[in-house]
Amino acid sequence: MGGVAIKASAHGSGIAAVPGVSDEIYGLTDRGPNVDGRAPNERVFPVPDFQPHIAKLKLADGVATVERTIPLRGSDGSPLVGLVDRQANTGESAVDLDGMPLPTSDYGVDPEGLVATLDGNFWVSDEYGPYLIHFDANGKELERLSPFDGTLPKELSLRSPNRGMEGLTISPDGTMLAGIMQSALQTPGLQGSAKSVPLARIVTVNVVDPQIVHEYLYPLANPQDTDFAVSEITALSATTFLVVERDSKPAPNANKKIYAVDIAGATDVGPARRCPVRRISPTPAACSSTASRSKPPSV
Repeated sequence: MGGVAIKASAHGSGIAAVPGVSDEIYGLTDRGPNVDGRAPNERVFPVPDFQPHIAKLKLADGVATVERTIPLRGSDGSPLVGLVDRQANTGESAVDLDGMPLPTSDYGVDPEGLVATLDGNFWVSDEYGPYLIHFDANGKELERLSPFDGTLPKELSLRSPNRGMEGLTISPDGTMLAGIMQSALQTPGLQGSAKSVPLARIVTVNVVDPQIVHEYLYPLANPQDTDFAVSEITALSATTFLVVERDSKPAPNANKKIYAVDIAGATDVGPARRCPVRRISPTPAACSSTASRSKPPSV
Protein backbone atom coordinates (compact mmCIF):
# COMPACT_ATOMS: atom_id res chain seq x y z
CA MET A 1 0.00 0.00 0.00
CA GLY A 2 1.55 3.28 -1.08
CA GLY A 3 4.79 1.45 -1.75
CA VAL A 4 4.87 -0.07 1.73
CA ALA A 5 4.37 -3.80 2.18
CA ILE A 6 1.69 -4.58 4.77
CA LYS A 7 2.16 -8.08 6.13
CA ALA A 8 0.22 -10.13 8.64
CA SER A 9 0.49 -8.98 12.23
CA ALA A 10 3.05 -10.75 14.39
CA HIS A 11 1.99 -13.43 16.86
CA GLY A 12 3.60 -11.94 19.96
CA SER A 13 0.73 -10.07 21.57
CA GLY A 14 0.27 -13.12 23.79
CA ILE A 15 2.03 -16.49 23.98
CA ALA A 16 0.87 -19.70 25.65
CA ALA A 17 2.37 -23.17 25.78
CA VAL A 18 0.50 -25.94 24.01
CA PRO A 19 -0.65 -28.09 26.96
CA GLY A 20 1.32 -31.30 27.28
CA VAL A 21 3.81 -30.41 24.53
CA SER A 22 7.31 -29.03 25.08
CA ASP A 23 8.16 -27.83 21.56
CA GLU A 24 4.96 -26.04 20.51
CA ILE A 25 3.40 -22.73 21.50
CA TYR A 26 0.39 -20.65 20.58
CA GLY A 27 0.91 -17.03 19.53
CA LEU A 28 -1.75 -14.32 19.41
CA THR A 29 -1.97 -11.28 17.15
CA ASP A 30 -3.21 -7.94 18.39
CA ARG A 31 -5.76 -5.79 16.53
CA GLY A 32 -3.59 -5.61 13.42
CA PRO A 33 -1.41 -2.97 11.75
CA ASN A 34 -2.05 0.58 12.98
CA VAL A 35 -0.01 3.75 13.37
CA ASP A 36 -0.42 7.23 14.82
CA GLY A 37 -2.41 9.58 12.63
CA ARG A 38 -1.97 13.30 12.10
CA ALA A 39 -4.53 14.41 14.65
CA PRO A 40 -4.32 13.79 18.42
CA ASN A 41 -5.60 10.32 19.37
CA GLU A 42 -6.01 9.41 15.71
CA ARG A 43 -5.07 5.88 14.63
CA VAL A 44 -4.60 4.81 11.01
CA PHE A 45 -5.74 1.27 10.19
CA PRO A 46 -4.30 0.31 6.78
CA VAL A 47 -6.09 -3.06 6.87
CA PRO A 48 -9.49 -2.31 8.48
CA ASP A 49 -10.80 -5.84 7.93
CA PHE A 50 -7.81 -7.50 9.62
CA GLN A 51 -9.00 -10.59 11.48
CA PRO A 52 -7.09 -11.31 14.71
CA HIS A 53 -6.00 -14.91 15.04
CA ILE A 54 -4.06 -17.48 17.02
CA ALA A 55 -1.14 -19.34 15.43
CA LYS A 56 0.18 -22.71 16.50
CA LEU A 57 3.97 -22.61 16.25
CA LYS A 58 6.51 -25.43 16.15
CA LEU A 59 9.86 -24.70 17.80
CA ALA A 60 12.99 -26.28 16.34
CA ASP A 61 16.62 -25.13 16.10
CA GLY A 62 15.77 -21.65 17.30
CA VAL A 63 13.06 -21.15 14.68
CA ALA A 64 9.29 -20.93 15.18
CA THR A 65 7.32 -22.29 12.22
CA VAL A 66 3.60 -21.68 11.82
CA GLU A 67 1.75 -25.00 11.73
CA ARG A 68 -1.79 -23.68 11.85
CA THR A 69 -3.68 -20.42 12.10
CA ILE A 70 -6.97 -20.10 13.97
CA PRO A 71 -8.98 -17.00 12.93
CA LEU A 72 -11.10 -15.57 15.74
CA ARG A 73 -14.84 -15.40 15.14
CA GLY A 74 -17.84 -14.16 17.05
CA SER A 75 -20.49 -16.38 18.58
CA ASP A 76 -22.51 -16.12 15.35
CA GLY A 77 -19.52 -17.15 13.24
CA SER A 78 -18.75 -13.65 11.92
CA PRO A 79 -15.07 -12.69 11.70
CA LEU A 80 -13.76 -10.54 14.53
CA VAL A 81 -11.84 -7.44 13.45
CA GLY A 82 -9.39 -5.01 15.01
CA LEU A 83 -11.65 -1.97 14.70
CA VAL A 84 -12.75 -0.21 17.87
CA ASP A 85 -15.53 -2.04 19.69
CA ARG A 86 -18.86 -0.24 19.47
CA GLN A 87 -19.55 -0.56 23.20
CA ALA A 88 -16.13 0.53 24.43
CA ASN A 89 -15.06 4.14 23.91
CA THR A 90 -11.28 4.15 23.56
CA GLY A 91 -10.82 7.88 23.08
CA GLU A 92 -9.28 7.09 19.70
CA SER A 93 -10.56 8.01 16.26
CA ALA A 94 -9.87 5.36 13.62
CA VAL A 95 -9.23 6.31 9.99
CA ASP A 96 -8.13 4.48 6.86
CA LEU A 97 -5.12 5.32 4.70
CA ASP A 98 -7.06 8.08 2.99
CA GLY A 99 -7.92 9.69 6.32
CA MET A 100 -11.55 8.66 6.08
CA PRO A 101 -13.23 7.78 9.41
CA LEU A 102 -13.72 4.10 10.11
CA PRO A 103 -16.82 2.92 11.96
CA THR A 104 -16.83 1.13 15.28
CA SER A 105 -17.77 -2.53 15.14
CA ASP A 106 -19.78 -5.01 17.17
CA TYR A 107 -17.01 -7.46 16.29
CA GLY A 108 -14.06 -5.27 17.31
CA VAL A 109 -11.40 -6.73 19.61
CA ASP A 110 -7.86 -5.83 20.59
CA PRO A 111 -6.38 -9.14 21.81
CA GLU A 112 -3.56 -9.01 24.36
CA GLY A 113 -3.36 -12.01 26.71
CA LEU A 114 -3.70 -15.69 25.83
CA VAL A 115 -4.41 -18.87 27.79
CA ALA A 116 -4.62 -22.34 26.23
CA THR A 117 -6.60 -24.88 28.27
CA LEU A 118 -6.33 -28.66 28.45
CA ASP A 119 -9.59 -29.14 26.54
CA GLY A 120 -8.10 -27.40 23.49
CA ASN A 121 -9.97 -24.14 24.00
CA PHE A 122 -8.63 -20.63 24.61
CA TRP A 123 -9.20 -17.56 26.77
CA VAL A 124 -8.17 -14.17 25.40
CA SER A 125 -7.99 -10.85 27.23
CA ASP A 126 -8.78 -7.67 25.33
CA GLU A 127 -7.93 -3.98 25.66
CA TYR A 128 -11.16 -2.47 24.34
CA GLY A 129 -13.75 -3.51 26.93
CA PRO A 130 -11.72 -4.88 28.46
CA TYR A 131 -13.20 -8.31 27.83
CA LEU A 132 -12.30 -11.88 28.70
CA ILE A 133 -13.36 -14.01 25.75
CA HIS A 134 -13.62 -17.79 25.69
CA PHE A 135 -12.99 -19.43 22.29
CA ASP A 136 -13.29 -23.03 21.19
CA ALA A 137 -10.42 -24.89 19.52
CA ASN A 138 -11.45 -23.51 16.11
CA GLY A 139 -11.62 -19.87 17.23
CA LYS A 140 -15.38 -19.46 17.68
CA GLU A 141 -16.50 -17.37 20.64
CA LEU A 142 -18.17 -19.41 23.39
CA GLU A 143 -18.70 -16.73 26.03
CA ARG A 144 -17.58 -13.23 26.89
CA LEU A 145 -17.06 -11.61 30.29
CA SER A 146 -17.59 -7.87 30.21
CA PRO A 147 -17.59 -4.84 32.53
CA PHE A 148 -20.72 -3.65 30.73
CA ASP A 149 -22.93 -6.53 31.86
CA GLY A 150 -21.44 -7.09 35.31
CA THR A 151 -19.59 -10.31 34.53
CA LEU A 152 -16.38 -8.32 35.10
CA PRO A 153 -16.03 -5.40 37.56
CA LYS A 154 -17.71 -2.44 35.88
CA GLU A 155 -14.94 -0.01 36.84
CA LEU A 156 -12.58 -1.78 34.42
CA SER A 157 -14.38 0.05 31.61
CA LEU A 158 -12.59 3.19 32.88
CA ARG A 159 -9.30 1.93 31.46
CA SER A 160 -7.15 4.45 29.62
CA PRO A 161 -7.01 4.20 25.81
CA ASN A 162 -4.88 1.24 24.75
CA ARG A 163 -4.35 0.31 28.41
CA GLY A 164 -6.78 -2.55 28.97
CA MET A 165 -6.26 -6.10 30.21
CA GLU A 166 -2.72 -6.53 28.98
CA GLY A 167 -1.86 -9.90 30.50
CA LEU A 168 -3.70 -13.14 31.18
CA THR A 169 -2.70 -16.38 32.89
CA ILE A 170 -4.26 -19.46 34.46
CA SER A 171 -3.47 -21.16 37.76
CA PRO A 172 -1.44 -24.39 37.55
CA ASP A 173 -4.52 -26.45 38.46
CA GLY A 174 -6.48 -24.85 35.61
CA THR A 175 -9.29 -23.51 37.81
CA MET A 176 -8.61 -19.77 37.94
CA LEU A 177 -7.88 -17.11 35.34
CA ALA A 178 -5.94 -14.01 36.37
CA GLY A 179 -5.88 -10.92 34.19
CA ILE A 180 -3.94 -7.75 34.86
CA MET A 181 -4.65 -4.21 33.69
CA GLN A 182 -1.80 -2.42 31.98
CA SER A 183 -2.07 0.70 34.13
CA ALA A 184 -4.42 2.51 36.48
CA LEU A 185 -8.04 3.36 35.70
CA GLN A 186 -9.19 6.81 34.60
CA THR A 187 -11.49 7.17 37.60
CA PRO A 188 -13.93 10.11 37.88
CA GLY A 189 -12.34 13.18 39.43
CA LEU A 190 -8.78 12.06 38.69
CA GLN A 191 -6.57 15.04 37.90
CA GLY A 192 -4.29 14.27 34.96
CA SER A 193 -3.55 11.00 33.24
CA ALA A 194 -4.17 7.64 34.87
CA LYS A 195 -0.88 6.48 33.36
CA SER A 196 0.95 8.25 36.20
CA VAL A 197 -1.11 6.60 38.98
CA PRO A 198 0.85 3.76 40.64
CA LEU A 199 -2.01 1.25 41.03
CA ALA A 200 -3.04 -1.27 38.39
CA ARG A 201 -5.49 -4.12 39.02
CA ILE A 202 -5.44 -7.91 39.02
CA VAL A 203 -8.76 -9.66 38.39
CA THR A 204 -9.29 -13.36 39.06
CA VAL A 205 -12.12 -15.43 37.60
CA ASN A 206 -13.13 -18.95 38.55
CA VAL A 207 -13.15 -21.04 35.36
CA VAL A 208 -15.79 -23.46 36.64
CA ASP A 209 -18.06 -20.69 37.94
CA PRO A 210 -17.23 -17.37 36.22
CA GLN A 211 -19.52 -15.54 38.64
CA ILE A 212 -16.77 -15.91 41.25
CA VAL A 213 -14.69 -12.80 40.51
CA HIS A 214 -12.14 -11.05 42.72
CA GLU A 215 -10.18 -7.85 42.16
CA TYR A 216 -6.95 -6.64 43.77
CA LEU A 217 -4.81 -3.51 43.57
CA TYR A 218 -1.32 -3.98 42.15
CA PRO A 219 1.38 -1.35 42.97
CA LEU A 220 3.30 -0.17 39.92
CA ALA A 221 6.90 1.05 40.15
CA ASN A 222 6.34 4.83 40.18
CA PRO A 223 4.99 5.18 36.62
CA GLN A 224 5.03 8.99 36.79
CA ASP A 225 8.84 8.91 36.72
CA THR A 226 9.52 5.57 35.04
CA ASP A 227 6.69 5.44 32.46
CA PHE A 228 6.23 1.85 33.62
CA ALA A 229 3.20 -0.22 32.68
CA VAL A 230 2.38 -3.91 33.00
CA SER A 231 3.26 -6.14 30.08
CA GLU A 232 2.56 -9.72 31.18
CA ILE A 233 1.55 -11.99 34.07
CA THR A 234 2.27 -15.69 34.73
CA ALA A 235 0.75 -17.76 37.53
CA LEU A 236 3.02 -19.77 39.83
CA SER A 237 0.12 -20.78 42.07
CA ALA A 238 -3.42 -19.61 42.78
CA THR A 239 -2.07 -16.57 44.66
CA THR A 240 1.47 -15.97 43.39
CA PHE A 241 2.52 -14.60 40.01
CA LEU A 242 5.38 -13.21 38.00
CA VAL A 243 4.56 -9.78 36.55
CA VAL A 244 6.55 -7.94 33.89
CA GLU A 245 6.71 -4.15 34.15
CA ARG A 246 8.38 -2.17 31.41
CA ASP A 247 8.85 1.21 29.86
CA SER A 248 8.51 1.81 26.12
CA LYS A 249 12.19 2.48 25.42
CA PRO A 250 14.39 0.22 23.28
CA ALA A 251 17.81 -1.06 24.33
CA PRO A 252 20.25 0.07 25.59
CA ASN A 253 18.17 2.57 27.58
CA ALA A 254 15.26 0.22 28.18
CA ASN A 255 14.02 -0.51 31.69
CA LYS A 256 12.24 -3.85 32.12
CA LYS A 257 11.66 -5.65 35.42
CA ILE A 258 10.07 -8.89 36.62
CA TYR A 259 8.40 -8.95 40.02
CA ALA A 260 7.12 -11.79 42.17
CA VAL A 261 3.59 -10.93 43.32
CA ASP A 262 1.44 -12.41 46.08
CA ILE A 263 -2.26 -11.59 46.46
CA ALA A 264 -2.85 -13.91 49.44
CA GLY A 265 -2.99 -10.99 51.88
CA ALA A 266 -4.42 -8.40 49.51
CA THR A 267 -7.84 -6.82 49.95
CA ASP A 268 -10.55 -7.75 47.47
CA VAL A 269 -11.82 -4.45 46.04
CA GLY A 270 -14.08 -6.10 43.46
CA PRO A 271 -17.75 -7.10 43.43
CA ALA A 272 -17.26 -9.50 46.37
CA ARG A 273 -15.54 -6.92 48.58
CA ARG A 274 -16.46 -6.75 52.25
CA CYS A 275 -14.79 -3.42 52.91
CA PRO A 276 -16.99 -0.32 52.97
CA VAL A 277 -16.57 2.19 50.16
CA ARG A 278 -15.98 5.64 51.67
CA ARG A 279 -16.07 8.79 49.61
CA ILE A 280 -14.44 11.18 52.10
CA SER A 281 -12.71 9.46 55.00
CA PRO A 282 -9.75 7.16 54.32
CA THR A 283 -10.40 3.45 54.02
CA PRO A 284 -9.32 1.59 57.19
CA ALA A 285 -5.85 0.06 57.01
CA ALA A 286 -7.31 -3.43 57.34
CA CYS A 287 -9.19 -2.83 54.11
CA SER A 288 -6.46 -1.28 52.02
CA SER A 289 -3.83 -3.96 51.43
CA THR A 290 -2.40 -4.18 47.92
CA ALA A 291 -0.76 -7.21 46.38
CA SER A 292 2.77 -7.64 47.74
CA ARG A 293 5.58 -7.36 45.23
CA SER A 294 9.27 -8.28 45.26
CA LYS A 295 12.00 -9.19 42.82
CA PRO A 296 12.30 -12.96 42.32
CA PRO A 297 15.59 -14.31 43.73
CA SER A 298 16.68 -15.57 40.30
CA VAL A 299 16.02 -12.30 38.44
